Amino acid sequence: MPLVRIGAKHQITIPKPVFDELRLEEGDYLEIIVKDGKGMFLPKRAQFIKKAPAPKLSASEQKALALQL
Repeated sequence: MPLVRIGAKHQITIPKPVFDELRLEEGDYLEIIVKDGKGMFLPKRAQFIKKAPAPKLSASEQKALALQL
């Protein structure tokens, strides 16, 4: 079983064989379930995650937003 190391920002890298076996893709989500002191990662495909559509901004709205940044 592959081991992973937790990085400075609590990040882990999923080993390629595991990534491939789970058929993960960049941008996919993982649900984490903790039970009895053990963690389990469950793949959640992006199609199951509902995303709000981004509103289209006019040129003047984009300019006003850019000035706020």
